[in-house]
Amino acid sequence: MDTGPNAPANRDYDDYLKNFLALPFERILEDFRKRKSIEILNKFKKSEITNILEIGPGLNALSAAIFPKSKKTMLEPSKNLYHLNVSKFESDTTTTILPMDLDKFSKSFATEKFDLVILSGVLHEMSNPRKELITIHSCLKTNGKLFIVTPNNQSIHRLLGVFLGILENTSTLTSTEIMLQQQSNYSLDSLQAFLQELDFKIDIALTNFLKPHTHKQMQTWVDEGVLTEAKLQNLYDLSELFNPYNSEIFVVARKCEL
Repeated sequence: MDTGPNAPANRDYDDYLKNFLALPFERILEDFRKRKSIEILNKFKKSEITNILEIGPGLNALSAAIFPKSKKTMLEPSKNLYHLNVSKFESDTTTTILPMDLDKFSKSFATEKFDLVILSGVLHEMSNPRKELITIHSCLKTNGKLFIVTPNNQSIHRLLGVFLGILENTSTLTSTEIMLQQQSNYSLDSLQAFLQELDFKIDIALTNFLKPHTHKQMQTWVDEGVLTEAKLQNLYDLSELFNPYNSEIFVVARKCEL
């Protein structure tokens, strides 16, 4: 794990949501993130995934999109996002949404075990990721899976930032990360090593979406018509050639038998 300086100790979820929704290019990247997540999660045998925990579903709950018949528990500590998801899944009898974080959930529902835990866009926002991942490990059934999506600190745009002297190193928290109250960042190698240290076995590890510049610059190119839908698709399709230097990390890790 790589932890940058100036990471906030406590989160203001209202401020986070306001800044997140105003972030340029994020809605576009979110679409490609969801597409890759669905591609990976659709490889799982649905019959083996009967009980799911999704931490921080935000605006796009993956579990509901991919596992509609499975039992799903979603933890959403943001009051606004909690109410949004309650409204969205009001008639869904397979889904329970709780206004709490993982720490509180683990104390209140300590005996519940899951086939799959989804942690998309959340790990880098956790103040104590080691503690949270140990808790997740204890929540999983034997051979249960953990699905993680998190930004890649070896993304080409960050490497360029170091080369130009904008960032001290690739682990330095950017101004955007600080604004979004993010706590840490990872490379593909550092995240795998971190998970293996905590007794997870890595099943899938890759990066996705080639992003040569910052969110702000990418959005400017979209607005100016330089980055068309076809060219954005090319950046997605080129990901395999640029692993491990794409913008986001996707990992499936498994809790093994002792």
